[in-house]
Amino acid sequence: MTELVGLWTAPDRSLASALEYRIKRLSHVEKEVLLADPCRADSLMPARGEGAVTFGCVDTVERARLWEASQS
Repeated sequence: MTELVGLWTAPDRSLASALEYRIKRLSHVEKEVLLADPCRADSLMPARGEGAVTFGCVDTVERARLWEASQS
């Protein structure tokens, strides 16, 4: 069975790619911790002064809806 367990939004494509790169470099244990609390994705990116990057974490209900829609 396949399921969507994490989904984030990013301000732009460049930051989305940077987040993806950082997630791929996490250890298995670190990935499990992130998926247990997806809203901590912001902690993966270095702070950039006052304009710190924030990623939106998509809630469980919306994730399930998007996953179901993608399967049909």
